[in-house]
Amino acid sequence: MAAHNKRELKRLKKAEKKAAKELRKKERAAAQAAAEQARIEEKKAKAISAKSTPLPPSYFNTYSSSSKNRLDATTGRDDGGYAVASNKRMRINEMATPFCETEHVQKVYDSIAKQWHGTRYKPWPKVAAFIERQPKGSLFGDIGCGNGKNWFACVDQGYGVGSDFSMALLNICNGMGQEVHSADALHLPYRDNIFDAVLSIAVLHHISSESRRMRLMSEAVRVLRPGGQALFYAWALEQELASRSGHVFQEQDVLVPWHVKVGEQGAKTEERVKEAREVVERAVASHGEVDEVKGAAVFQRYCHVYEKGELELLFERMVREHPTVEARIIDSYHDSGNWAMCVEKM
Repeated sequence: MAAHNKRELKRLKKAEKKAAKELRKKERAAAQAAAEQARIEEKKAKAISAKSTPLPPSYFNTYSSSSKNRLDATTGRDDGGYAVASNKRMRINEMATPFCETEHVQKVYDSIAKQWHGTRYKPWPKVAAFIERQPKGSLFGDIGCGNGKNWFACVDQGYGVGSDFSMALLNICNGMGQEVHSADALHLPYRDNIFDAVLSIAVLHHISSESRRMRLMSEAVRVLRPGGQALFYAWALEQELASRSGHVFQEQDVLVPWHVKVGEQGAKTEERVKEAREVVERAVASHGEVDEVKGAAVFQRYCHVYEKGELELLFERMVREHPTVEARIIDSYHDSGNWAMCVEKM
């Protein structure tokens, strides 16, 4: 009996030791998992989100100025005639380019042009269809031509002339033998009625006020011949309608990040971070950041995303407020995350 009790006691102690060992093993595993999760969360915190963020309200009241110009305290303008600050006592020129458009559009595209060019190489199908519908021999004006992805479709149908305010993108166009001009879409250097058809693809969503958007529309119509058609595309707020972009916009005026990938495939993160820092230092845009987790340079693009019907209402208002503009909407539709509108000059 005593021997049996002794064996039982020994067995129980062994079982207790085994249970204690298993418990310590589970505790170590839980601690390791918690530490790993903490590292992941810390890594995520350091990463720069690919999601859009609302535009700070102050950006709408800030205007670009040249460092060589001085602000006139009485007029609120620099010696070049452009508004550079917001103040109730100052008369602000609505046509002066706001900071959010110079720093977060023009300078961003000047900074990311090379990689941007690698992702845009042909017109969207419905844009190509619009071009193909125009009469043979048509002269096309591509306003905000970017890297010239629409140009080859235009010359197949007639001839194309592009304009943009990003010199880096225009240099790419020049390298492909395209005829392009450096120009502000709100102040085009072309005579009235010169083009048979006009393209304004993915430009309007980079314009930051209604008055400036209407000015862009009126300029596109001005350079269009009577009977000619213009096609406008702008990013849609309603991205869930057959969009592949993956963007979800919480507000209409947002900053959308663009990650410039650097380094060769398989390169260490440290090497990519070093190269990303060099990209940010060389960039024309001054707000660039380095994502040390992804090893990328990040720039923020300004966008105003349009609600359903907003483009049409804006165009109709522009026509009402500009008696010299005679044009009508002939079609509007949603296309892969964009609202599109085709108009005809009368």
